[in-house]
Amino acid sequence: MLVVLGQVSFVPIVIFGLTSFIETGWTEGSPYLLFRWDLIPWICWTGLFYGVISLILATSMSGWMPTTVALRGGWLASMGIRGRSRDSRRVDRSSTELSMSPFGQLATITSRQRDRFDLIFIHGGLQTLAIPIQAILIALPILSIEYLPEELFREGSTLELVSLVYLASLWIGLRIQVAYSDKLVVPATVMRRFLGRTAQLSWVLPVIVYWFVARLILIFFLGVMGIDLTDQTIEFDILILEEILPIEQGADGTPLVDLIVAMGVLPVATFTTISVLAGGYEIPEWMDPSKMVGNMRDELLPEGVSDEFSYPEKGP
Repeated sequence: MLVVLGQVSFVPIVIFGLTSFIETGWTEGSPYLLFRWDLIPWICWTGLFYGVISLILATSMSGWMPTTVALRGGWLASMGIRGRSRDSRRVDRSSTELSMSPFGQLATITSRQRDRFDLIFIHGGLQTLAIPIQAILIALPILSIEYLPEELFREGSTLELVSLVYLASLWIGLRIQVAYSDKLVVPATVMRRFLGRTAQLSWVLPVIVYWFVARLILIFFLGVMGIDLTDQTIEFDILILEEILPIEQGADGTPLVDLIVAMGVLPVATFTTISVLAGGYEIPEWMDPSKMVGNMRDELLPEGVSDEFSYPEKGP
């Protein structure tokens, strides 16, 4: 849990601090170095804001669900909103949904490898495998703004278009990531182990490194392609940084680049981390589709509890 909290708070705060706290430039023909102490509140609150958003996206898009909730029949049954807790049919359904979700599948992939590799190396390998999905999530919203025909969306609806493209790409991307990670997890983990260990910082260091690499590449390609992001997208950035977080911040475009990179990197990295941490514990056999059996619901019911919601017997 501390790893997840650190990734969604410490990482974005550090990165926003490194990109905004130190300001360099030229004045009257001489270079200058300025430390923006006045931006520290903005850096902290903005980092936390994007971290929380990434955690919400990671859990909702990946089908995250504790096994205890699945054994009660899912979220609605557990909270007493719909159906009865521990109804065998709902237990069957919620358990199958969990095992087939990206979260459940990546946790199962981790569980299969934890006897061969340290968890920290599995995490690093899977974070490396997540890079193509993160790159796509950074590129697609920008390309949709620049190259989709204007007839497809109304004037002033750029934000809605970008949001739809991003959410659809994230939902599909997590499932694609799981599909190829199942085949590539071993070589990726071996490579990560070869690179060595950097104590507990190894849990968050890959995210920080890739953030800066993605940021530099994004700035380079935006310049090469001549793409200007100062229209409606910068208005959305100002809405977040100045209205929701009432802290003064200059609209020079740099925070927008960080926003794009943050939404491309953080949700996928957070999804990978929560899945690996779940797979690091003993997971039930029914989370592995290859081990699922037809009478799974009977095995899920607590010992001593009768199956009063049994399926009706089929007629001849």
